Amino acid sequence: MKKLLAASVLFLISITASAGDTMTLENGVKFTVIERPYTETVSVSIFIKGGLFRESTENNGIGALTSSVWVKGSEMLREMEFYGGSIGAGQGTDSFEIAFSSTAEYLDKAIELFRPFLFNPVFDNDVFEREKAIQLEEIKAMQDDPSSLSFRNFMKLTYADTPYALTIEGEKESVEKLTLDDIKKFYPVLLQGKSTIVTAVGKITPEQTEKLKAIFADLPAGSEFKAECSHPAQKEDIYKEDRDPRTQQAKLYVGYEAPQASDPIYASVKVMADIMGGGMSSRYFTEMRKNRGYAYSVGAFYPSRLCKSRFVGHIGLEYANVPEAVKTMEKLNKTFIDSLTDEELTKVKNYMLGRLLIETETNSKQAWYANFFQNAGLGSGYLTKYIEDIKAVDKNSLKKAAEIFSKPKTVYILR
Repeated sequence: MKKLLAASVLFLISITASAGDTMTLENGVKFTVIERPYTETVSVSIFIKGGLFRESTENNGIGALTSSVWVKGSEMLREMEFYGGSIGAGQGTDSFEIAFSSTAEYLDKAIELFRPFLFNPVFDNDVFEREKAIQLEEIKAMQDDPSSLSFRNFMKLTYADTPYALTIEGEKESVEKLTLDDIKKFYPVLLQGKSTIVTAVGKITPEQTEKLKAIFADLPAGSEFKAECSHPAQKEDIYKEDRDPRTQQAKLYVGYEAPQASDPIYASVKVMADIMGGGMSSRYFTEMRKNRGYAYSVGAFYPSRLCKSRFVGHIGLEYANVPEAVKTMEKLNKTFIDSLTDEELTKVKNYMLGRLLIETETNSKQAWYANFFQNAGLGSGYLTKYIEDIKAVDKNSLKKAAEIFSKPKTVYILR
């Protein structure tokens, strides 16, 4: 325990020392550089605000398809592989993301390749048709997998009438209708300086920083995309069952409305999710698998979101045990604080900090976290504060976090 705490202190010192200031370019681009000269690589992460908020039921999946056609048809993809680097893009729930990584030796070449990638993409029809077919196959595979299907159905139910009810990959009906012209029209909408966040992390020189800034300075300013988060709170319990003859056991999800990433109790709910369902010593696992033998797979998750999120408990089990499992989960949610010891809480927080230590050792993850927190309105340097917030979580803050369990819940079962 002492070793981990010492490591977290050293980690805090390192990221505090290396955290760069965020500047706003004249066109509105938020630009951050975090120098890590002891590495031999550089990662650049670009977030474009919007994500699923830019889609609808009619074109759901267009962000994911645009990202794959954009990258797969690019010269940069082929060149970066030759130089030992990488380039990728994808649609997220709250942002469209582009990222590339390079060795420090070939960073100038990567920057040179990135300008035409950004401003002069090649949207090839053959690539489009191939990637569209692949995306449709992915959707079909998810529909054929009870675990994926149940998760998708739960998300649609609990986030009904909000963009989070949409799926990243889209639906078969919406993706089938997408054309190459749709992609070409969607692409320029993304290139708006005021909606763009950029972070470069690694061994980067001042001259290379200026070259990168010059690229993003050429984006049109446009207007900042504002996600609409004022969706009404869930007012009553929601319960739904679906049947699927392919599943050998019931898939149960129980979800509660939870705060967005910018909420003061965000870190407390993150810690609570680990206490309840974060591993083999969690409350759900101990009671519902070890003590009651309901299932092999049980856990909890709390996705970080720009708008209201969900705290979700999940378990696969015999359908006959579903009612008791729901009651058990609810009881654990509302009483865990009574038996929580200081040792258990410290163990969970140390485990979370350890995972974060390992995850953020890479330049790419440092860049991603800086952009995520910037997009959430917390600033690119919030990672240090987030770690401090986790360390500060105590029983009182967990009692506050546990108030979400007194709100209406969503129960979904695929049987």
